[in-house]
Amino acid sequence: MSRILISHSSSDNAPAIALRDWLVAEGWNDLFLDLDPERGIAAGERWERALNEAARRCEAVLFLISKAWLASRWCMKELTLARRLNKRLFGVLIEEGQSIGDLPSDVTSSWQVVNLATGRDHQQFRITLPITGEEVHVTFCQTWGDTPEK
Repeated sequence: MSRILISHSSSDNAPAIALRDWLVAEGWNDLFLDLDPERGIAAGERWERALNEAARRCEAVLFLISKAWLASRWCMKELTLARRLNKRLFGVLIEEGQSIGDLPSDVTSSWQVVNLATGRDHQQFRITLPITGEEVHVTFCQTWGDTPEK
């Protein structure tokens, strides 16, 4: 059972891999990322069923929030399922130009959101995308930018 599930839009594969790599480096290696070749969805596996089962088994869900994530019906289904299953929910803004105040209230009203896209200092991750082998760079701030006001 993976303790953490990373929910993301397929448009955000590189930031999802970067966050996975950072979590593993920090000792959080018990996680599920759908495109992870070792702990994700295997070739030929029914992806929707695998994601639902991962959501049921995990303890917490990290939502990588971007414009693509907000526009994705599937990502909204994952959020609804995680809420229904009473999982611990953590929102992570990954796209510059987004502010926590700009997010829909149902995203910010009951769970913590951090902004890894803006802040004072940054860390860059070099990521190799699966399938294509393309190398990309992802940057996250090390001190969280926005934090919601209570």
